[in-house]
Amino acid sequence: MKKYFKLIKENSFKKIDARGLSVFRMVFVLVLFFEIVQLHEFNEVLYNPAPYMEKLDFNMALLFKLWMVVLFFLFIGLFTRFASILNYLFSVLVFSHQHTFEYHVFYAYVGINFLLLFMPVSKTLSIDNLLEKLKYSSVGKFYKPDGKVYAINYFAPVMVGIGLVYIDSVLFKMISPMWSKGLGMWLPANLPHAIWNNLTFFMNNEYLVKGMGYFIIVFETIFIFCMWFKYFRWTLFVFGMFIHLGILICFPIPFFALAVIAVYLLMVPVGVWNKISFKAKRPTFTFYYDYECPLCVKTVVFIRHFDIFGMIACKSVQEHFTSDPLIQDIPQEQMLLEIYGVDRKNNKIYKGYETYVQLLVRLQYTAIIGYFMKLPGIRNIGKKIYKKVASGRDVNRCTQVTCSLHVLSEPIKDNEPIMVSWLSKDVIAGSIWKSLIIVLLVIQLVCSFFSGYPSELRQRIPGYTAGTEKVILKLAKPVRNFAQGFMGITNHPVFMDSHFKGYNHILKITYTDNNKEITLPIINDQGMPGEYVRGAFWVNFTFRVNSPVFRSDKFDKGIKPYLLHWLFKNKKDLSKSYDFKIYVKEIVIPDDWEENFLNKQIAKPWKEGGSINISNGKLRSSIDPTIL
Repeated sequence: MKKYFKLIKENSFKKIDARGLSVFRMVFVLVLFFEIVQLHEFNEVLYNPAPYMEKLDFNMALLFKLWMVVLFFLFIGLFTRFASILNYLFSVLVFSHQHTFEYHVFYAYVGINFLLLFMPVSKTLSIDNLLEKLKYSSVGKFYKPDGKVYAINYFAPVMVGIGLVYIDSVLFKMISPMWSKGLGMWLPANLPHAIWNNLTFFMNNEYLVKGMGYFIIVFETIFIFCMWFKYFRWTLFVFGMFIHLGILICFPIPFFALAVIAVYLLMVPVGVWNKISFKAKRPTFTFYYDYECPLCVKTVVFIRHFDIFGMIACKSVQEHFTSDPLIQDIPQEQMLLEIYGVDRKNNKIYKGYETYVQLLVRLQYTAIIGYFMKLPGIRNIGKKIYKKVASGRDVNRCTQVTCSLHVLSEPIKDNEPIMVSWLSKDVIAGSIWKSLIIVLLVIQLVCSFFSGYPSELRQRIPGYTAGTEKVILKLAKPVRNFAQGFMGITNHPVFMDSHFKGYNHILKITYTDNNKEITLPIINDQGMPGEYVRGAFWVNFTFRVNSPVFRSDKFDKGIKPYLLHWLFKNKKDLSKSYDFKIYVKEIVIPDDWEENFLNKQIAKPWKEGGSINISNGKLRSSIDPTIL
């Protein structure tokens, strides 16, 4: 055991390339961004009991817009530290205080966003990285920042976002009749209201789906113990991606699946990211610059940073003027006064404004800007602006001796001493991570065993008494509440028996307009989730509005925001009266595997079960209790 923990420590605190960390940053932030886009679209449903009828005290739509701006900065890696702080505060404010629409990915977002406060995710592939290059590059020197980070920056999000979730989830699976029968994957995927794609062709193989159910339990059990070692990494990555791609295809919680997939990218060995290159075999455009001009040097830094396809060769006039036959006839002084570029495909020379136009085209992903700059009117204006700027600049080149620009010394490296010989950025980062990992593990232990796990199993521990139980629960509850709200550490009884036990009905709602009956995008005609019921909204409608044990008061309160949102989006006058029909499809929850079970449930007929009237924002429903 001692050797095991020693190996984990050695693997976690070695320096590795940061590129994979930056890839994770961009993919994870992109997933979170689209989650926020969805919440913004339905913000009235989320927070307003009478959407569009009553004004909220605070404009949540504005908050979501601000959050999207913060995520944009985090995606491009600009002001990353400040953006990470704001992102974390937003996630605590929104996710940790949302109970009616909460679902498990909210905890993962909070946990990962908490870790982003400590992670150097802008070491590469970021604007902050570019700004650091620009700041410390000068005449005769192109500064290259250190692109290495501790491996724990890869492991920590995997541990919090996947490992701890899995191991806690297994504790619930081990006492679940559904999972013990091998139905943990099959049963949810065969209930119409729980899926958005019919995978009957796969689910009809009894041994395969039951085997997958048992495999998931084993996989989740061993994951956190094996994730630290490179010889397990590819295996865990492949199986983990397979499981969560399956969730993405089957269940209407796409951002849950994609967020976990984003974290799984951290399991890809760092060497893979270094081997992935989009660079061309040879540059197609040569940009000539004056290496005795600090501003020109910084321009080259800028070009090289964004030249991800390797299309531009930046060469100094002084060193390469005589070696290029295409520019030998141009006086060297003229080349130092103007900006020149050479297109290697057609051996064409460009000067001044046209050089920048071709440069943008050759970068490829900025080509649309370059083509825009070629338009006749734009080109004329651009040339005038370029000419004015060029004629007004100082044409006297400078060296490090004569240049008036201040040349900065390079920043202290991560492994160099700060104030005292034994203290460095690496030492500080290492101490923080070690303390943080221990705290997170202890808190998860408290949440898993003393807060979430069934008390009858805890009572089997020798010496465990009712008094001990009372004290432990009293201490564990505030720890769990704090950890869940601020660190994303909590219990994870995902897809358990209690979610489906007693679920004997599906409800769909229709509205008749111009003698045409329209099914609202909540539950469709097959009984599957509609466009409105995705992610947090699927969890809300499926398990809280239309819960297994139907309650008319909860249903009325929960369905009202959805109906008002639909009326508003369809440009209906909310002050008027509208009637909706409720249809009921009776379903059963199986005790064991059954061939073609999903199709049998879908084929069951809809029965008219009641009506809903909304008049000036007030809702009244009438539902036949005999069919629920």
